This record gives sequence, C-alpha cells and structure tokens, in this order.
Amino acid sequence: MSLLLAPLPFSNWSESRKISKRRRAAGCAWDLHLEKSRDFICEALPSKRSGRGVVLGSGPLFDVPLKELAASFETVVFVDLYHPKAAKVAAAQYENVELVSCDVTGIAKPLRAAVRTGKDLPQPEPPQDLFKDADLVVSLNLISQIPVAPHQLLSKYDVYDEAFVQDYMAGLIQNHLDWLKTSSGQVVLIGDFERQYLKDGQIQSREDLLFGVQLPKPDATWDWDIAPAPLADPVLDLRHKVLALKF
Repeated sequence: MSLLLAPLPFSNWSESRKISKRRRAAGCAWDLHLEKSRDFICEALPSKRSGRGVVLGSGPLFDVPLKELAASFETVVFVDLYHPKAAKVAAAQYENVELVSCDVTGIAKPLRAAVRTGKDLPQPEPPQDLFKDADLVVSLNLISQIPVAPHQLLSKYDVYDEAFVQDYMAGLIQNHLDWLKTSSGQVVLIGDFERQYLKDGQIQSREDLLFGVQLPKPDATWDWDIAPAPLADPVLDLRHKVLALKF
C-alpha cells in the first residue's frame, strides 16, 4: 500500500496532518480533482433549500463545497473519525453545520482485538442513524480508503490467509455501498478505484483499489495526479482514477 494513502477508519490527528502536508507538496496537481469533486457535489444539490445533507469523509474539507452545502440545507453534517482544526474553524462560520466524529465501518476497535487473538474478524456495523431524514448523502473520496488500514493491520500480524484477507477487504467496500443504498435521499459517491504508476506519461503498472468490487456505471471519471515524481517515487508519477456517480 502506498504511504500516500491515509487510513481513514483508523486515522488519528497525525494522519490528518499528513493529508494536508501531501496537498501542499503536490501543489496544483490536486486542483483538478478537488474542483471536480466539489462541482459534482454541487450538481446534486437541491434546487430549493432542503432539510439535511450528510458528507462522509469530510476530512480537511479540501473537496467539500462548504458554502454551497450550508446554503442548500437546514442542517449539514460532516462525518469523519477526526476533524482537523482547519475544518473546525471553517465549519464554525456556519450555524447549520455540524461535525460528527465516528468510525463509519464500526470495526476499528474490534478488529485490533481480533487480530491479537486470532479470533473471527468483526463484520462492519456502520451507524444506522446518520442517514435519518437525509435529503443528500455524499461518500467523498472514502470508499477506497476503507480497506487500507485494516489491510495494513492484517498484513502486519500475518495471521489470516491472504485470499481470506482479500475477500474481507472486498466485503468492507461492499458493505459501504449497501449502507449508502439504505438512504432514502439522493446519494453521491465519489472515489478512486484504480492506482496507476506512470513514467513519461506511459502507464507502467495498475492496481485495483476496490479489491474486485464492481461499482455501478459512473456518471463521470477523471484523473487525480496524487503524487507526481519524485513525491512517491523518484521517477514514477502516481495517479488515481476517480469515478463519480449518483443513485
């Protein structure tokens, strides 16, 4: 796994700081991705003010159209395990914006306990009340991050068969999709699905970030130049393919 990927469901304050640091290091390389993410969310906003909007994976708010969301809903809820100071300061400017800290998989603590003892791995239990009365739910650049830290943890302890681990990661992703579908409101999913390493503009290798899980046909796709050389590799550019869809 690339060290550039922040394991959101297990992240802490230091991981959040790393995201901001990576953003600064990449400079304008992230601009297109962040702009397209914000624009796609704005396309899904209601034509008249609605009740409640929920954004999962809000993080530092780089890819969040904060002003537009606050103007479109009576209440906006940003959900992440940790909200960095910059996000708290920005959200505090709007009386109708709330920050909720939680693990959207529900497995962080029980997974650590399971790998230490070799017991059965916990099944995801996302919070069932987050989508209540939600007119819009956004999963924002989160879906490929969900298995990162669990995979790192299981690889470190090396207790479980790799095929089993791969299936478990796919199950975490599928559970997130199934959870989103329980929302009665509009759902927007934005996430990276493929990692590419390039040299002189030519793809040298590809990695599936979703462990084989197939997503519905996207409404849009674009490239995220997450780490141009030499940020992740002395000679290779790291690029992610991103999809966006509504359902």
